[in-house]
Amino acid sequence: MMKKKAQIATTITWAVAFTIILFLMIIFLVVTTALSGKELFNKNEIGFEEGAENLDSQRELIKILNSPVNVDEAKNVKELIKLWYGDKEKYKDILESEVKKVLSDFEYDYLDFRTKILSVRGWRGFVSLNKKELIDFQSENFISGYCIDDLSGRCVDLAGVYVPVESGFVYIAIQGSQGAKK
Repeated sequence: MMKKKAQIATTITWAVAFTIILFLMIIFLVVTTALSGKELFNKNEIGFEEGAENLDSQRELIKILNSPVNVDEAKNVKELIKLWYGDKEKYKDILESEVKKVLSDFEYDYLDFRTKILSVRGWRGFVSLNKKELIDFQSENFISGYCIDDLSGRCVDLAGVYVPVESGFVYIAIQGSQGAKK
Protein backbone atom coordinates (compact mmCIF):
# COMPACT_ATOMS: atom_id res chain seq x y z
CA MET A 1 0.00 0.00 0.00
CA MET A 2 2.83 2.38 0.74
CA LYS A 3 4.26 1.63 -2.62
CA LYS A 4 1.14 2.89 -4.42
CA LYS A 5 1.16 6.23 -2.57
CA ALA A 6 4.78 6.80 -3.55
CA GLN A 7 4.01 6.12 -7.19
CA ILE A 8 1.12 8.60 -7.15
CA ALA A 9 3.34 11.35 -5.68
CA THR A 10 6.04 10.73 -8.29
CA THR A 11 3.45 10.81 -11.08
CA ILE A 12 1.97 14.08 -9.82
CA THR A 13 5.47 15.61 -9.58
CA TRP A 14 6.28 14.63 -13.16
CA ALA A 15 2.90 15.87 -14.42
CA VAL A 16 3.50 19.29 -12.84
CA ALA A 17 7.09 19.38 -14.20
CA PHE A 18 5.87 18.39 -17.68
CA THR A 19 3.24 21.16 -17.62
CA ILE A 20 5.82 23.78 -16.60
CA ILE A 21 8.30 22.62 -19.25
CA LEU A 22 5.59 22.58 -21.93
CA PHE A 23 4.49 26.08 -20.90
CA LEU A 24 8.09 27.38 -21.10
CA MET A 25 8.57 25.82 -24.54
CA ILE A 26 5.41 27.46 -25.86
CA ILE A 27 6.56 30.85 -24.50
CA PHE A 28 9.97 30.33 -26.15
CA LEU A 29 8.38 29.51 -29.53
CA VAL A 30 6.07 32.53 -29.39
CA VAL A 31 8.91 34.94 -28.48
CA THR A 32 11.25 33.46 -31.11
CA THR A 33 8.58 33.71 -33.81
CA ALA A 34 7.81 37.32 -32.88
CA LEU A 35 11.48 38.31 -32.93
CA SER A 36 12.20 36.65 -36.28
CA GLY A 37 9.72 38.84 -38.19
CA LYS A 38 12.18 41.29 -39.73
CA GLU A 39 12.37 43.22 -43.01
CA LEU A 40 13.55 41.43 -46.13
CA PHE A 41 16.27 44.03 -46.74
CA ASN A 42 17.69 46.51 -44.30
CA LYS A 43 18.31 49.89 -45.95
CA ASN A 44 22.00 49.77 -45.03
CA GLU A 45 22.80 46.21 -46.02
CA ILE A 46 23.25 44.57 -49.37
CA GLY A 47 21.04 41.63 -50.20
CA PHE A 48 22.22 38.56 -52.05
CA GLU A 49 20.51 37.08 -55.05
CA GLU A 50 18.54 33.95 -54.17
CA GLY A 51 20.13 30.65 -55.14
CA ALA A 52 23.66 31.86 -55.69
CA GLU A 53 25.41 28.77 -56.92
CA ASN A 54 29.01 29.89 -56.83
CA LEU A 55 30.07 31.19 -53.43
CA ASP A 56 33.56 32.04 -54.72
CA SER A 57 31.99 34.39 -57.26
CA GLN A 58 29.85 35.96 -54.53
CA ARG A 59 33.02 36.55 -52.50
CA GLU A 60 34.71 38.10 -55.54
CA LEU A 61 31.77 40.44 -56.06
CA ILE A 62 31.78 41.48 -52.41
CA LYS A 63 35.54 42.11 -52.63
CA ILE A 64 35.00 44.21 -55.76
CA LEU A 65 32.24 46.24 -54.10
CA ASN A 66 34.41 46.80 -51.02
CA SER A 67 37.51 47.78 -53.04
CA PRO A 68 38.76 51.19 -51.92
CA VAL A 69 38.26 54.29 -54.06
CA ASN A 70 38.75 57.92 -53.10
CA VAL A 71 36.05 59.94 -54.79
CA ASP A 72 34.31 62.65 -52.77
CA GLU A 73 32.71 60.91 -49.78
CA ALA A 74 32.82 57.42 -51.35
CA LYS A 75 35.28 55.08 -49.68
CA ASN A 76 34.56 51.99 -51.78
CA VAL A 77 32.98 50.93 -55.08
CA LYS A 78 29.57 50.28 -53.49
CA GLU A 79 29.42 53.85 -52.14
CA LEU A 80 30.61 55.22 -55.49
CA ILE A 81 27.75 53.39 -57.23
CA LYS A 82 25.33 55.03 -54.79
CA LEU A 83 26.85 58.45 -55.58
CA TRP A 84 26.59 57.72 -59.31
CA TYR A 85 22.95 56.70 -58.92
CA GLY A 86 22.23 60.07 -57.31
CA ASP A 87 24.07 62.13 -59.96
CA LYS A 88 24.69 60.04 -63.10
CA GLU A 89 26.24 62.82 -65.20
CA LYS A 90 28.81 63.87 -62.61
CA TYR A 91 30.01 60.40 -61.63
CA LYS A 92 29.60 58.34 -64.84
CA ASP A 93 33.17 58.71 -66.15
CA ILE A 94 34.68 58.46 -62.69
CA LEU A 95 32.70 55.30 -61.91
CA GLU A 96 33.61 53.68 -65.23
CA SER A 97 37.34 54.32 -64.85
CA GLU A 98 37.48 53.31 -61.16
CA VAL A 99 35.49 50.10 -61.63
CA LYS A 100 37.48 49.16 -64.75
CA LYS A 101 40.69 49.48 -62.70
CA VAL A 102 39.24 47.37 -59.89
CA LEU A 103 37.95 44.68 -62.28
CA SER A 104 41.34 44.55 -64.01
CA ASP A 105 43.01 44.09 -60.61
CA PHE A 106 40.77 41.08 -60.00
CA GLU A 107 41.74 39.31 -63.22
CA TYR A 108 43.80 36.18 -62.71
CA ASP A 109 45.63 33.57 -64.75
CA TYR A 110 44.78 29.90 -64.53
CA LEU A 111 45.53 26.70 -66.40
CA ASP A 112 42.44 25.52 -68.29
CA PHE A 113 42.20 21.85 -67.33
CA ARG A 114 40.46 20.90 -70.60
CA THR A 115 42.77 22.57 -73.10
CA LYS A 116 45.92 22.73 -70.92
CA ILE A 117 46.36 26.35 -72.07
CA LEU A 118 47.25 29.20 -69.73
CA SER A 119 44.11 31.34 -69.63
CA VAL A 120 42.99 34.57 -68.05
CA ARG A 121 39.69 35.26 -66.26
CA GLY A 122 38.21 38.59 -67.33
CA TRP A 123 35.29 40.29 -65.60
CA ARG A 124 32.24 42.26 -66.65
CA GLY A 125 30.14 44.04 -64.08
CA PHE A 126 26.86 45.84 -64.57
CA VAL A 127 24.28 47.78 -62.62
CA SER A 128 20.61 47.40 -63.45
CA LEU A 129 17.27 48.59 -62.16
CA ASN A 130 14.09 46.64 -62.92
CA LYS A 131 16.01 44.35 -65.32
CA LYS A 132 17.17 47.33 -67.41
CA GLU A 133 20.93 47.77 -67.56
CA LEU A 134 21.97 51.24 -66.54
CA ILE A 135 25.74 50.95 -66.92
CA ASP A 136 28.32 48.22 -67.47
CA PHE A 137 32.05 47.83 -66.97
CA GLN A 138 34.58 45.44 -68.45
CA SER A 139 38.08 44.55 -67.35
CA GLU A 140 40.87 44.65 -69.92
CA ASN A 141 40.72 40.91 -70.69
CA PHE A 142 36.96 40.36 -70.70
CA ILE A 143 36.01 38.71 -74.01
CA SER A 144 32.25 38.72 -74.55
CA GLY A 145 32.35 35.85 -77.03
CA TYR A 146 34.01 33.65 -74.44
CA CYS A 147 31.92 34.45 -71.39
CA ILE A 148 30.80 31.74 -69.02
CA ASP A 149 27.38 30.87 -70.39
CA ASP A 150 24.37 28.66 -69.88
CA LEU A 151 23.33 25.98 -72.35
CA SER A 152 21.59 28.52 -74.59
CA GLY A 153 24.78 30.56 -75.05
CA ARG A 154 23.77 33.54 -72.89
CA CYS A 155 26.32 34.91 -70.44
CA VAL A 156 25.30 34.03 -66.90
CA ASP A 157 25.62 36.20 -63.83
CA LEU A 158 28.19 34.48 -61.65
CA ALA A 159 27.12 36.56 -58.67
CA GLY A 160 24.62 39.30 -57.96
CA VAL A 161 23.63 41.52 -55.07
CA TYR A 162 20.97 44.13 -54.39
CA VAL A 163 22.38 47.41 -53.10
CA PRO A 164 20.12 49.98 -51.44
CA VAL A 165 19.87 53.39 -53.11
CA GLU A 166 17.52 56.35 -52.54
CA SER A 167 14.55 54.92 -54.43
CA GLY A 168 14.92 51.21 -53.66
CA PHE A 169 17.55 48.72 -54.74
CA VAL A 170 19.81 48.36 -57.76
CA TYR A 171 21.07 44.97 -58.89
CA ILE A 172 24.82 44.63 -59.36
CA ALA A 173 26.19 41.50 -61.01
CA ILE A 174 29.42 40.14 -62.44
CA GLN A 175 30.06 37.85 -65.37
CA GLY A 176 33.31 36.14 -66.24
CA SER A 177 35.06 35.24 -69.45
CA GLN A 178 37.82 32.83 -70.21
CA GLY A 179 40.39 33.37 -72.88
CA ALA A 180 43.90 32.36 -73.76
CA LYS A 181 46.60 34.41 -72.10
CA LYS A 182 48.12 36.88 -74.57
